Amino acid sequence: MIAIAVAFEREIEDYLISGGFRLVEKLGRFRFFLSSTIRDVVVVTGGCGPQLSGEASNLVIEKFHPKMLLSVGYAAGARPDMVPGDVFVCKKLMSFTGEALYWSADTVLEKQIVESVLPYDQWNDIDIRWGSCITIPMLVSGSSMKEWLGINFGVDLIDMESYCVSEAAEAHSLPALIIRAVFDPMEQTLPPFVARSLHDSVSRTVIRAATYTMSHPLSLRSTLALKTQARQATESLSLFLNQVTCGSKLAEAIDLSAAVAAR
Repeated sequence: MIAIAVAFEREIEDYLISGGFRLVEKLGRFRFFLSSTIRDVVVVTGGCGPQLSGEASNLVIEKFHPKMLLSVGYAAGARPDMVPGDVFVCKKLMSFTGEALYWSADTVLEKQIVESVLPYDQWNDIDIRWGSCITIPMLVSGSSMKEWLGINFGVDLIDMESYCVSEAAEAHSLPALIIRAVFDPMEQTLPPFVARSLHDSVSRTVIRAATYTMSHPLSLRSTLALKTQARQATESLSLFLNQVTCGSKLAEAIDLSAAVAAR
């Protein structure tokens, strides 16, 4: 079985619908989904941020005993010339904790995904890019901070979950793959309501966006563009998951990981 950990259902909404996934259990904020057609996949949602993503990963591993964990979701770009919907498989992970004032080369955590576990040959016909991601304990919305992280730490993407999901997988001796789609490119600064809406329902987020736009009428175009960007990222992630879970590609990756672990 494959476990997919994602912060929000809307990030892979198309995949959940096309795969006929249904809610089978709720545990606090965490929700577990299974499909009658894609039988070897379980999806857990609700793990937004470092702590919750780790908790969600541990829960799905302990309850369903998967052979591989996929962390899937949106990320910010940390390098120029990315567009919403670009999909990356991360080979290198980094992480900061605490306040940004103390972020430096001396405080960053870093790990490499074992090269032999990465399914280069199995996925060479899928439109993805191989990259790196840094996990931050809060949403990085400003263009200047995204650029600073990209330049100073050599990363492609910024998120709030990948490193912690990887840690949970390692604690259970499971291989983990980190899949990210660009939501906001490096050059874009997100409006303030986005950070405040992370744990809101879709309807509540719409209300926040409308309220912000009314008080900042010149932001209407850029605010509306966020919906398009989310749609592009969701479509890309869902397409990727359909390509790798509806065939033999993940099974091949799991077999490869098992062979590596046995050495």
